[in-house]
Amino acid sequence: MEKKMFFICMLSMLLMNKGIAQVRLSYNLVPSIPDREGFAGMFAGVSNGFVVAAGGANFPDKMPWEGGSKMWYNDLFLFNKQTGQWGRSPVSLPGKRAYGVTASYNEKVILVGGSDEKKHYSEVYSIKVENSGIVLDSMASMPVALANMTGALAGDFLFVAGGTFGPDGGPVTTFLALDLKKNKWVQLPSWPGPERMNAVSAGVGNRFFIFSGIQTENSKEGVKRNVLDDGYCFSPILKNGELVGGNWHKIEKIPWGIAAGPGPAPVVQDRFVIFPGGLDNATAQHKDPLTHPGFISDILSYDTKLNRWSTIGHLPKTEMRLTAPVVAYDGSFWIINGEVKPGKRTPTVLSIKIK
Repeated sequence: MEKKMFFICMLSMLLMNKGIAQVRLSYNLVPSIPDREGFAGMFAGVSNGFVVAAGGANFPDKMPWEGGSKMWYNDLFLFNKQTGQWGRSPVSLPGKRAYGVTASYNEKVILVGGSDEKKHYSEVYSIKVENSGIVLDSMASMPVALANMTGALAGDFLFVAGGTFGPDGGPVTTFLALDLKKNKWVQLPSWPGPERMNAVSAGVGNRFFIFSGIQTENSKEGVKRNVLDDGYCFSPILKNGELVGGNWHKIEKIPWGIAAGPGPAPVVQDRFVIFPGGLDNATAQHKDPLTHPGFISDILSYDTKLNRWSTIGHLPKTEMRLTAPVVAYDGSFWIINGEVKPGKRTPTVLSIKIK
């Protein structure tokens, strides 16, 4: 597969007991999803060497402030490394879905919850690519319907946090884990902070981290979105292999909000969590979509050992995207489609290689 390199930089991270180490990041555009508009809120993962991307939502005709209607999709795309291209699968999702949680586990892509234009869902599915064909199975449903939540794999558990229960509902503090070995959901104690939707999360070892997100409040002008700058770490407690609870602790304050950023956030060296953009509070309050300044282009790194934040570089504004899934693939992290401006999606796929 040919890649067009458009940006390379040398960055530094502070490593414990090792002084300053150089970390090389390169950014490339890889083949785009074969769709004119592209999608936000897709599900994505890897199965037997294929990248799977499915569902999502967009505004195909007009922007929302022009009277355009949001559309949800059930299309399923496969990236074949041998051909270097995406193909549209003849198999579709059981329903139109977007804004759920995805993880790759034991050559399966796990799809959790999400929404369509009418409601939120609790259903969970797995997708496995076998001989270039698709095997789609049902798994244990969540105890509640959720969308706009965050989630990440840590060990054999897929953690799901926050989100909303319905299209008109506000953010919640729900915290769940799917035991992937036993196909069973576990209700867990929430983080010691506000409710939120569109947070970003990461799994580091067996720990789960949740960062930022959006809290809402009613005002005279309507519903106001406040982007949070807090984060928390969950350390699970297991007894005889059963997840029975865990402990939360608050981490160092985030330099700025990173809500709805690509997720789950890439993790390198089993220690550093990387945040390629997101939504901060100032940008969230911008009223006029026609003069929107664009999303955050700075790249943050969180050191889970030192509990320390660093700004380690930036991406071009043209490549910033929200509500986009991140997939670890072929030695890189792929950010698939997403929202590049208010209401505007992209079919492009951004690859970030971190050495």
